[in-house]
Amino acid sequence: MMRMIFPETIDALAEETRLPLNVLGDIIRQLLHHKFIAPVDADGRINAFYDVDELRAFRYRLTGKGFEALGITS
Repeated sequence: MMRMIFPETIDALAEETRLPLNVLGDIIRQLLHHKFIAPVDADGRINAFYDVDELRAFRYRLTGKGFEALGITS
């Protein structure tokens, strides 16, 4: 999750983590479900609605809950 401080595309995450896209997609779905990350548009605005079958349509970044889970506080 540390890679998601700034909005990241699924392709960038796959390149950085070297995980297969199907595995990364499952991880992203779980992180979204638990609200550790949020889908954002190209302008960085959080999208309340997203299509789990079209993960490439969004970028992803950590939420406050995600930062807390990592033990990062301000």
